[in-house]
Amino acid sequence: MIDHLVHERGLSREEAYILCSVAVDLKVSEIVDAPNWIVQNAANGAVSVVPRTVVQVQVAPISHLFETVPPGERMSFLMNHELVHAMTMDSAATRDRLFRTLFAGKVNPVAEQPESMLYFYLTTPRAAAPAWYLEGSATFFDTWMDGGIGRSQGGWDEMVFRSMVRDGARFYDPLGLAAEGAKIDFQQRTNAYLYGERFMSWLAYTYSPQQLVTWLARKPGTRAYYASEFQRVFGRSLESAWAGWVASEKTFQQANLAAIRAYPITPYRDLSSRALGSVSKSQALKTQL
Repeated sequence: MIDHLVHERGLSREEAYILCSVAVDLKVSEIVDAPNWIVQNAANGAVSVVPRTVVQVQVAPISHLFETVPPGERMSFLMNHELVHAMTMDSAATRDRLFRTLFAGKVNPVAEQPESMLYFYLTTPRAAAPAWYLEGSATFFDTWMDGGIGRSQGGWDEMVFRSMVRDGARFYDPLGLAAEGAKIDFQQRTNAYLYGERFMSWLAYTYSPQQLVTWLARKPGTRAYYASEFQRVFGRSLESAWAGWVASEKTFQQANLAAIRAYPITPYRDLSSRALGSVSKSQALKTQL
């Protein structure tokens, strides 16, 4: 990531390191291996921190369908997003390093040995956090490390929550999101991104970006369990803050809906009486003809 910022953005190595350090401190326990991972004609990325830290990157162009992912430049977006994952999951406090020494590394949990879940948590406690925590933090930072261009300010995410408020849809609490919200999610943990980045943005707006960074960072003196660390940093329970965000989101979106209703809707004509799914404009015109 530092080399990328130096070569592509013209920063000095010192400036690049300072920028990366802002996001939860760029301090992982080992050199990050970043192989190209080309298995399909689309851009994507993945991170694993157990038993070693690996970032896998698919380098094809990113789909901008429905503006669900609106990055400025794909490699900058992918590196920002995936390396935040590496930092939040792999950063270790003194206790974590002690257990990594005791177990000769970071322990990967396996189904055949249930006790390995405990060893996994002891060596990489933040890797055991729920998906909304991991994806929300990465999405928040990839947006702001790319100059404010990304999903945290994208039209798709905004539309989803505005529609939920309009329809009176249920907002999941943190436990419900990790359970039922993941079960019904047909688009590979999309709810984790939507709820996570929205909640992180609310925290940064309501408190400060620095307090958000403090919560996400795993340093000496912090608590291993993400919810306990939230209580320490923000002085309130995670569930209480989540309820505060939901109330704020509903008020915000109700004001947006009121502003929209103040003006008449442009007349339209349905191209089809049934849902067509994801189609291009040219395909939609062919259907109409």
